[in-house]
Amino acid sequence: MTFYDAGETVKKRIVDEETRCFVKILYSGADGVSEFPYEDILSFELTSYKAAEGGTVTRAKMELDDADGSYTDGSNAAFKRGLAVEVWFRYGTDGAADFRRCVLYVGEKGFESLQDGGGEKTCLVELTDYSFFLGRMSVCREWEAALSFSDFAVCDGEDTEKSLVHGIAASAKGLCVKRCDNVKLRVPYCECSRTVWEELCELALTYRAYLECEEREIVFTESEYSESHIDRSSQFSLFEDVITHIHGFNEYEDYANDILLKYRRKTEDGEAEIRRIFSYDREEIERFGRVPLKKSGSFISDGQTGGKDFEQELCDKWLTEHLCGGKIYYITTFLALANARVGAYMEIRLGGGRKTVRARIDELTLCYKKNAAFETRLWLKGER
Repeated sequence: MTFYDAGETVKKRIVDEETRCFVKILYSGADGVSEFPYEDILSFELTSYKAAEGGTVTRAKMELDDADGSYTDGSNAAFKRGLAVEVWFRYGTDGAADFRRCVLYVGEKGFESLQDGGGEKTCLVELTDYSFFLGRMSVCREWEAALSFSDFAVCDGEDTEKSLVHGIAASAKGLCVKRCDNVKLRVPYCECSRTVWEELCELALTYRAYLECEEREIVFTESEYSESHIDRSSQFSLFEDVITHIHGFNEYEDYANDILLKYRRKTEDGEAEIRRIFSYDREEIERFGRVPLKKSGSFISDGQTGGKDFEQELCDKWLTEHLCGGKIYYITTFLALANARVGAYMEIRLGGGRKTVRARIDELTLCYKKNAAFETRLWLKGER
């Protein structure tokens, strides 16, 4: 996983401590594309994270100066829920280093009116990426009519008619697959009845892929079972002189030493059978007692990988993950790492550069305030 491509000028200004980062928010209204005035943006906070369900999501909130009530009085028809906005980060004021991060949508509450005890009026706007809407959109065309697939590849950009990722995405109007890696493992049969995002998330979780919805386009890449090369090189080095806070700790909340994978598979005669696959560590059970964890799956392939049946290989990988725990780091810096990406690796350089920690970004928050320094907050998971 690489950082977003921001261009060399932006990359140089990210590490230039004399360059201030601003936000630029664009939207389409009656007069074409407009920009929220810089002086009105009191704060903007954007967070991207890998959700437990399997996909990467982005949420944001923006506070605007609403002294004249123009954002909340209904005079501008564009200011309502569902409005699409472009989020840019601007390094300096010369326009030579602007980076377009993403497109987000105004949430269900629209433009909220706030007022403090002193009578100061502001407007709060919550923003979300399109995964929020996919999380409410059913794959089913009508009640009690599950979407079924027989002998489909997990993801196949060359034969999209027999690709689960493409088939599920096609159930949502206006949604397409932007980028994907081929995962040719085949699923003999499955039925989908949840939301579009829930089904895609389970696919990503099962096949260890990066899933994101960029605007109205699905990204399904970086699968450990794909035919493509996965870039795990470090994308950035963060030295201690630009770190404002660091907290490291060991994380064992997910610990388990006995994994059961239980799922349904249809046989050749059309009957459903219950499959149970186990993976456990006898030594860990002797040391700590049995700590079980049950998993389920709708998209389990009947193929092989790594010399094992996929179902067993998957169960073994889950066991390894839940046994090992990991080192977690929470870091803040005044550098505006607007091109950083969830899933990408970076290095933390400590002790004058003598100690290097390599870690994966699991969550990041970009915090702009009109009257304060920029702050980037990172949750990182160290390599085992």
